[in-house]
Amino acid sequence: MKVVSTDWREKVTRTSPSAYSNFVATITDSIRQHLTPPPRLDVADWSNENRILSKLSGPEPGPYRWQRAPYQRKMLQVAGDPSVSRVVLKMAVQTGKTIVMENVVAYYIANDPSPILCVMPDNGEAKKWSQTKLEPMIADSPVLSELIKSSRARDSGNTQLKKMFPGGYIMMVGSQSEAAFRMLSIRILMLDEVDAYPVDVEGVGDPIKLARGRLSNWWNKKEIMSSTPTIKDLSRIDEEFNKTDQQHFYIMCPHCKQFQLIEWKNMVYKNKDGENDPSSARFACQFIEENIEDDEWLKDNHYYVKPDTDLNKLRKTLKKCGKESSESKKGWMLEHGVWVEHVPEAVTPGFYLPSMYSPWVSWAELAEEWTEIRTNHERMVFINSRLAQAWENLDDRIEPHDLAERVEREEYDADIIQQTNIGPQLIQHGCPTGVGILTAGIDIQEQGEGRIEIGIWGWGIGEEWWHVMSTILRGDVKQDDVWRQLAEFIRKITFPNVNGASVGCQAWCIDSGAMTDRVYRFVKSMRAEGYNVISVKGAKDVNASPLPSQPSLNRLHNVNTFHLGVNQIKSLLVPRMKFDPPGAGTMHLRLGTTLEFMQQLASERRIVKRNKVSGRPYHLWRKKNSHVRNEQFDMMVYAYGAYLLSSPTIQIDIPDLVQRIATAQPEKPVKEGDEPKETEPEQPEMGYEVLRPAPKRTNIFAGSWYQGWGDNRR
Repeated sequence: MKVVSTDWREKVTRTSPSAYSNFVATITDSIRQHLTPPPRLDVADWSNENRILSKLSGPEPGPYRWQRAPYQRKMLQVAGDPSVSRVVLKMAVQTGKTIVMENVVAYYIANDPSPILCVMPDNGEAKKWSQTKLEPMIADSPVLSELIKSSRARDSGNTQLKKMFPGGYIMMVGSQSEAAFRMLSIRILMLDEVDAYPVDVEGVGDPIKLARGRLSNWWNKKEIMSSTPTIKDLSRIDEEFNKTDQQHFYIMCPHCKQFQLIEWKNMVYKNKDGENDPSSARFACQFIEENIEDDEWLKDNHYYVKPDTDLNKLRKTLKKCGKESSESKKGWMLEHGVWVEHVPEAVTPGFYLPSMYSPWVSWAELAEEWTEIRTNHERMVFINSRLAQAWENLDDRIEPHDLAERVEREEYDADIIQQTNIGPQLIQHGCPTGVGILTAGIDIQEQGEGRIEIGIWGWGIGEEWWHVMSTILRGDVKQDDVWRQLAEFIRKITFPNVNGASVGCQAWCIDSGAMTDRVYRFVKSMRAEGYNVISVKGAKDVNASPLPSQPSLNRLHNVNTFHLGVNQIKSLLVPRMKFDPPGAGTMHLRLGTTLEFMQQLASERRIVKRNKVSGRPYHLWRKKNSHVRNEQFDMMVYAYGAYLLSSPTIQIDIPDLVQRIATAQPEKPVKEGDEPKETEPEQPEMGYEVLRPAPKRTNIFAGSWYQGWGDNRR
């Protein structure tokens, strides 16, 4: 009897010896193909294989290639490194910062699905980023479009600001709403343009801290922060970058093959005649003899110099070059560039890149922008957006030597000098041409033997200003004698114009922060005589307006005190002290101004502090050191306060007053039987008596000086 085998493998083997092997190989390959994980690609290489740039992303749509901007490769690699939890990108505009952020988002959606939060400066920016960046990226990249349904698709659950995908979601929010951060637990945090975030969100705190709080549950969290910087000491990205390893991109000179940075000072754009020619912009190698011999310059080149580098030995290995390279060499220079850590001991990676490296911005464009700059604001925009550097406002301080140069250059003095005896002193004074109103600041000093200091300033068209005179009345301010001298000074002092006619001081602001009760009594007595003496104090609020809306009333003495926004006045006047006279806003110092006077005017600088509760930064003026005196600076501020309290509120015509003072003639001798004529040029009355508080006016400049308070005078 013939036995027929029922084993299919035996039949297959008998009928075709290789069929079984082929079948097993096919099944094995199929299983291996489905179970083997995809090749382990970093973010850069994955983006090269899968990312498609949309026409809305820029001028170069199509497959993404990091080789177009070689500096992007390491940024992407670090962003995808599981051992790195935070990356900081301090980059200029048009360097590919946004593309880097997009690639990171796309990588995690496709390869490591997680909850992702993208924080923009506000909701409008979040919507714009979703419409112009995220949605086109999803639509044009097949690997993403397979995972994320269109928001128009039924039951997709997707909106403009939230996209769902298997294993996670991506949400876009603005930084200005505290509610946007509630009830979220995210693993990937993208913070874009952080310098545009508010410091405090609805009194709850810093939006960056609120966003970081959403990461706390994840052991493998990731944060990518990017921005162009803004103001030094206030810039978030600048502060965060300084905590990182501060990587800079070093390029290779095409001629000497030595590594160096592309800095703006390296760019040359002058022709053979020494004239600006932006179209010829080129890079100049910095390895010249002068730099190689300079220890500080060598130390700034972190590619060659490490903490233990012997500079003398290094010099022998360096080549002198200094040759120039045209724009056509930029691609080769970028291809051979490397990232170098300036602070290698730091844990967090940070990358700095200005526009000179960008393949999308030519050196000629940058040179043209730079040569067309006319204002400080334009210069600040260039430094922030093109050089990716924080703007340091050098006008926040002034030095005595700056003022000394001004005095020597201008050689201003009053046309006529008059002498007046005030108590034991003989005081010289005169009114410069161009002044329309004179005001004074008075400072009370209790220290030592005591003294009262007076500074008088003149104000003209466009708030051009002149120092007219300063004097000191010495004596114990707790006794009456020095106050009698002050009263005599206010009554007697006048200032001759170019024709010899006398000009009076129209307002006197006296600081009531010291000897308050004595100041109130003095103000009341002088106002009773008809002199416009005003009690002032510095406002406690550093952001207070220079001109207060209304005074506070001391009911005991029936004296009003105006709280001047001295912090804002100083921020207004100090930058003007650098303006070259003549012209609106410029300052004039008399010939013979002493060094001590100039040191006092330059005694303070503006610093940045943070509110202890909200963390909000603010500017504050403080003395440069505790030993320097600043009375003249304070009196200048009070004199400007007197000007503000005088001119705008009564709507006087400064140009008209300038003309009146310039043309006023001195008093003619009085003949017997004739009535004497006024010796001072006609000026509007500016004094006020004691005022009672009344409801705040909606417009402090509307109507007369008394409108809103005047009906309650005593």
